[in-house]
Amino acid sequence: MYEIGKKKDVVGKQIKNLAPLSNIWQRPTSMPYVPQGKVVICGFDQGLGEKMLVCKSLEDMQYAYDQYAKGMALSIYWYQGEVEPPALVIDLLGDYTNTIKLIESIYPNAPKEVLSAIVAYARGNFGAGRALATVAADSKWTTAEQVRDWVGWPLTEYTPERAAEIWDRWNK
Repeated sequence: MYEIGKKKDVVGKQIKNLAPLSNIWQRPTSMPYVPQGKVVICGFDQGLGEKMLVCKSLEDMQYAYDQYAKGMALSIYWYQGEVEPPALVIDLLGDYTNTIKLIESIYPNAPKEVLSAIVAYARGNFGAGRALATVAADSKWTTAEQVRDWVGWPLTEYTPERAAEIWDRWNK
């Protein structure tokens, strides 16, 4: 799998003839058929626009979907299209900088204590960051204790997998 760039920047330039693959609604179980010269492209939206990822195999598609399901993206889309040769390889680990930007865009006037607690619990997980920031903004939280009480465990019991639990609970 490799990243091409943001959708708004690459469609019509590095990606030609982009068309949706409309029959993928859950974790892929087989590689979709695409005509000769086209590839499967994943639109991985982490809240700041879709990153366009070329998936070369079923495993690539499943990895992207699994990251989405863990809350590392807010939405995922599947396309086919013609792509110029790769430029970069992508790693879909947590992204603190963009997670902080997302949290600040949802709760721009968050007290520093609340912002710090949300960032600490999200740990670069976009879904967890969105969930916590949305609840905090709607509830007008003012303390880190309010964040901890809603999450349900202290930071001393945190594991990276638990950030996905935050997203799962809020997303239902």
